Amino acid sequence: MGETGSGIDSVRSGVGAGMTQNQSLPTSLPVVFLHDVVVLPGMVVPIELDDSARAAIDAARLAADSHLDEGPGREPARVLVAPRLEDRYATHGVVAVVDKVGRFAGGKPAAVLRAERRAAIGAGVTGPGAALWVEAEDVPDVEPTETTRELAEDYRALVVSVLERREAWQVIETVRQIVDPGTLADMYGCVTAGIAALAGPLHGGANTAVMKMLIEIGDPAQIDEWLDKALEDKRKIMGIGHAVYKTEDPRATWLRKFSKQMADKKGDQKWFEMSQRIEQLMLEKKGMHPNVDFYSASTYYLMGIPLDLFTPIFAVSRISGWTGHILEQYANNKLIRPRAEYIGQRGLKYAPITER
Repeated sequence: MGETGSGIDSVRSGVGAGMTQNQSLPTSLPVVFLHDVVVLPGMVVPIELDDSARAAIDAARLAADSHLDEGPGREPARVLVAPRLEDRYATHGVVAVVDKVGRFAGGKPAAVLRAERRAAIGAGVTGPGAALWVEAEDVPDVEPTETTRELAEDYRALVVSVLERREAWQVIETVRQIVDPGTLADMYGCVTAGIAALAGPLHGGANTAVMKMLIEIGDPAQIDEWLDKALEDKRKIMGIGHAVYKTEDPRATWLRKFSKQMADKKGDQKWFEMSQRIEQLMLEKKGMHPNVDFYSASTYYLMGIPLDLFTPIFAVSRISGWTGHILEQYANNKLIRPRAEYIGQRGLKYAPITER
């Protein structure tokens, strides 16, 4: 995109202010169909304009211009954004103001849409321009229940933990994402390779291993004895230490807070208190701090998330970055051939399997 504040060059500004909550929708709107962008109320989204979208926006502007003399102020141009479905007609969409129209830095026509509220899509109607017009009916917001509010709190903790994870180093997955697209594997295969590289207990599967460790210890009274034996046996204490952070992992600070919040909410302090004791002992004995995986384990567990879903949650936070790597590789592809030099013994004789 360009370097302007909106991300679009050669911009013509949209018209008017947004719709307030008490204003009603226009009875009909031109439709902009999108197949690769999700638009929700409150989002401001730049889109590339194909012929159909351009026709819809031109029609919305024409309709807005025709209402200049109908009252004070000028109503903004609005469109109804709907998903492009292959085999059925969308029943709901989002009303959006056309904020700006111009071009991306590369020259492709574009627009900035500011989504306002949900709407039900009705029958087709006539309207100005060459766009498809439909009836639009306001969909009122539903008052959330107490259960919904509680789920929203859990979801917020989960989303924050996912976003914290996006700061982690991505060496393993990045290498897999770059190598596999070089073979022109499809997007699904490349992402699957990334998930496979992530899943090991020394990386994305570490928080699952932390929770299994806590379950193995079982009784908080057994922590000191268990840890001493584990260190004596040279066992790795999962979720402790980091290859880069030599002080506390800043993400662990937030996950510790969320783990405590979930323990208080669920009335179950066991897993949080066990984690705290292990953290204290490892700092005393080894000078090592917890990483992001350590407290995310008890946080997810208290949310009721199955252990087998811990790593997929980690993967969800990275899919957007992975697909970015894949698309970059597709755009300037060259097959990557890792080289290896054999340094083992030479001159060895082949022995049949029966003689080995």
